[in-house]
Parts: sequence; C-alpha cells; structure tokens
Amino acid sequence: MIKKEIYTSEKKAMRLLVISLFFIALSVCFIINPKVFINPFLQASYLIQGIGLLSVLFFGFGMYVATRRIVKTELALVVDVEGIHMYPKKANSKLINWECIIGFSEIKINGQKILIIKVSNPEYWLLRESNMIKKKMMQFNFSNYGSPLSISTGFLAISQEDLVQILEEGLSAKKVETTGKEGDFFISETQVIKS
Repeated sequence: MIKKEIYTSEKKAMRLLVISLFFIALSVCFIINPKVFINPFLQASYLIQGIGLLSVLFFGFGMYVATRRIVKTELALVVDVEGIHMYPKKANSKLINWECIIGFSEIKINGQKILIIKVSNPEYWLLRESNMIKKKMMQFNFSNYGSPLSISTGFLAISQEDLVQILEEGLSAKKVETTGKEGDFFISETQVIKS
C-alpha cells in the first residue's frame, strides 16, 4: 500500500462559503427589517432580530472556516505504515496505530456520513484529550457508537467510500505483515489527494 496524504477540499469549502453568504444575507434582513418576518410563531420583532444576530454569528464562523480552507488547504490525514495520522501538521495531532485499530463502521447523522474508527483502547483516547469540548464529543461517540474516534469526510478531498477502501487496505496490509503471510505491503511512495 502506498502512503496516502489527504488534504481538505477547496470545492467543499467553496460550497460552504456560498451557503454561509446566503444565510448571512438572509440573517441581516432579519435584523434590519424584522417586521417582514413576523408570523404566528414569531410575533416579537426583537426575537426575530435575535435569531438574525445568532445566525450571523453562526454562519459568519462558517464563512471564516470556509475562507481559511479555500486560501490554504490543510493536510488532514496521512495513512502510512504506522497507522492513521489525523491533522499531522497540528500540535494536537493524533496517531492511531494499526495495532490499536479493530475495524471501521459507518454511521449517518443528519445525512452526513461519519466513519467510526473502532479501537482496542478507547479509554486511552478519552484520557489523552485535553480540550473539554472535543472530550465531550468523544465521550458521546464512545457511549453511542462504541468508539471515541471518528472521521467526517465533509471537508476532505476524498469520498467516504474511497477513504474506507484506503483504511481497510491499510488495516489488512498490517494484519498480513504481522502474520507473516504474503500479500500487500507498504512501499515508500506517497500519493497526495487534493481537490
């Protein structure tokens, strides 16, 4: 198996930017002219303005993230002989060794596919996380899906199916290597996946 470097997707970031701009424009209309949006459910103009303000903040953050990913694509995943490196260029990067990986499963949340990485030592990953928000998300994943580790391909320059195939190949190649049987093995080439 060839070492794979998977980057964030400029196309998907551009889509998020367009959606964010649309909703920011709509939210500004909520703030400027709330009386137009009064209906049986929302009759107070200050409530409509509040929703508009919260929406501007939320989609403004989406616009910021999208713009950063358009200007500079980031290396998100590296799959190599050691395992899966998640955001390897960042200080809080994670290396999930093949020896710790049991397998993979897919779930769908609000139409978004998420890949769950099943590991033999889930408690280790929970104890290792220092960011409280990420830790809570990992605890939620662990209690609901059996593993704290997951990957969303929403911003990656690869489809969910292709990523699953790469990870399955890596896991099976490592199993072949440890059992000593002939088969796939890692070679020192690198394939870069960008969009």
